Amino acid sequence: MIDSHQPNVRIKSSRISSLRDFSRTNRIGEVSQGLVYLYMQNTGFPYINDFHFFCNNSQIAIPYKASTPDFVCQDKSLTNQICLVESKGKETISTGSIKAKLAKAINQCVSGENIINTSGKYNVVKYLGFCAEWSAENNPNDSIFHFVDPEKEIRQQDTNSAPMRFHYASWFYLIGDFENAKRLVNGEKIIFDENNFRQILVNNENYWILRRFPKHMRKQLNFDMPFYIMEDIFFSMGFGGNIGISDKIIKKLINQEYQIIPNIEFTNESTERYESFVDGTIILKR
Repeated sequence: MIDSHQPNVRIKSSRISSLRDFSRTNRIGEVSQGLVYLYMQNTGFPYINDFHFFCNNSQIAIPYKASTPDFVCQDKSLTNQICLVESKGKETISTGSIKAKLAKAINQCVSGENIINTSGKYNVVKYLGFCAEWSAENNPNDSIFHFVDPEKEIRQQDTNSAPMRFHYASWFYLIGDFENAKRLVNGEKIIFDENNFRQILVNNENYWILRRFPKHMRKQLNFDMPFYIMEDIFFSMGFGGNIGISDKIIKKLINQEYQIIPNIEFTNESTERYESFVDGTIILKR
């Protein structure tokens, strides 16, 4: 989807032109969400949750057909002060008002705040509305990242590690470790099986890289082929075996030392070998 020959980030015309209208709109929306995710991590919000995932695990009911934002974000203070974010996206060649999209994004954040307020557990102290306007590599106009950031009053702060725990629960869910994902959601210690990982050193930082699926995954998922064949295909084709997490993060999650995790410094870095992120996760490139 992304062209790599322009200093300004662009979408590939050959890729986007092959999609039909509905799929084209969906792909633009997905790439825009990814850009917003990285932007939030780079501006002090390393712990990011899907809004519905966050509410479901916080026992917050979402009314039927309610308008909701994309993300619930938490900064390194690990308090009950949270930020809501909605991402929109469009192509420079498409019709539609940027201001209208940004206004709709903020309205979704306001609706999300009303939903979260019913729990009494969190204070929404910030919302951000984004609209990524994408150009293709053959377009003379640059892609532009629009956003609005209305000010809100900061209320009484309480310590709350749940959004951070939910963030790492999503990582464990991604690798098929559903039991540790559940433990983090419930505020329990994770049980880390080193046999499922290999360890590598990147910039003097130890990372655990997934090398096989957790055994309990076999019991929870049904496949039409033997599990070992599916696993061999998955890893041999490069879909797995490149996802990792810092040893420092794992140790703190095992010991439930949640307040120490924000003090561990990581950076977003992109090289030919890997993509590393401020939350201590990494993706190796093959």
